Amino acid sequence: MAHELKMGNDGIIRLSFIGDISKEDVAAYERDLLPYLDAATETSKLNIISYSGREGKYSSDARRRFTELNKDLRVGRVAILGGNRFNRVMATIILKATGRQNIRFFDTEEEAVAWLKEAV
Repeated sequence: MAHELKMGNDGIIRLSFIGDISKEDVAAYERDLLPYLDAATETSKLNIISYSGREGKYSSDARRRFTELNKDLRVGRVAILGGNRFNRVMATIILKATGRQNIRFFDTEEEAVAWLKEAV
């Protein structure tokens, strides 16, 4: 399994990627995310906590697809717990490519949830 995804009782998606991430892994993630994304709107966005640390390398196709996904205005805020230097660089590139400011890094889940629940 390349990822774990579940909706929390608080309406926030919890996500972990495991191992190296290929284009096919992102496609599988998108299939699992689609029902939640279809239920979201631009005014009622889907917020995500991504637990960093179990993922490996992201293929160039996977990085491009994550950028495309972040352009979807139904995707709200994305809080990343932990994150190494590569994750931070990748997030910066995605934000610049999409013109959005919806990704931040946190040390604790409590901080991440508080940010995700802030009124935008």
